[in-house]
Amino acid sequence: MNKTSVSIKGMHCKSCEILIEDESKRIPNVNKVDISHKTGIAEIYYKGPVLENFEVTQAVKNAGYEIGENNKSPFFSKNTRDYSELFIVIIIAVLLFLIGNEIGLFQIASSVKGEYSNLFVVFLVGLTAGISTCMALVGGLILAVAGRYTQDHLQSSSSVKFTPHLLFNAGRIVGFFILGGIIGQAGLVFHISTSFLGGLTAIVGLVMVFLGLQLIGYLSSCFINFAYVA
Repeated sequence: MNKTSVSIKGMHCKSCEILIEDESKRIPNVNKVDISHKTGIAEIYYKGPVLENFEVTQAVKNAGYEIGENNKSPFFSKNTRDYSELFIVIIIAVLLFLIGNEIGLFQIASSVKGEYSNLFVVFLVGLTAGISTCMALVGGLILAVAGRYTQDHLQSSSSVKFTPHLLFNAGRIVGFFILGGIIGQAGLVFHISTSFLGGLTAIVGLVMVFLGLQLIGYLSSCFINFAYVA
């Protein structure tokens, strides 16, 4: 069995590895693919004639990545287009905030006096967390898993191909139910002040903003490496 190694730019997590592996296995005669997002190297094992570079390049491109090494870059992006797009996003966020403030969306929680005793507020907090963080962090993973499952069951019906989504989310619900119960019981013993919880939430939110900026290319990888270590 022959092997070729290529460097890939833009990988950040296991989901990246799965996406590239799925596309690489579509290349004829490819039997195995070992990818590491930490090193940025993909090792492709194949049989038969020498694997053409354009085939690998196209497979990586189809997965949404590029061939090449992750060269060290400045802490901030030098691409002016990045900042123009970021400016537009900030304007949209500000407008949404002003609209939400005008219709009283941010005053909903005032009735609970700093405690989540109102189930409607709890529902809104969970809905916001699910749409913002869970969709961003878990969305790529479930799409990659579902994509691999579909590839192995090309002749199956749509309902069968939807099975990974059902099982994945069922596992999340059960896991959140169990962990939520444990945390809830711990909350009966340990009482955290509202100010401390707010400060902690702000810090976590700030870290997530920086990680998001790094993932979309506005910041260099040095920050995300520091965050992982921390």
